[in-house]
Amino acid sequence: MNIQDLSLELGVSLNANVLQPAPGDLLILKVEHQLKPDQRTKLIDSVVPKLSALGCKVLVLEAGFAVQLIKQVEQSPVDETAPVAQAH
Repeated sequence: MNIQDLSLELGVSLNANVLQPAPGDLLILKVEHQLKPDQRTKLIDSVVPKLSALGCKVLVLEAGFAVQLIKQVEQSPVDETAPVAQAH
């Protein structure tokens, strides 16, 4: 199934990026508007199982919702022998 066929089947305009998901990856499907109940059902019944079969987790966001993850990074101790940049 290509993206144009899927757009017609679901009744929404879809865009696709080239993805190579690996098992355990999380795929996020974003829809900019609120899905109608029949569109949501078609998406859940037809698209989600195909993506899940790849071993991916799937999250569907609609109505402009977005998810962002900001990971906390451990800071390494400051190396006191390293030169320090000075503002000019």
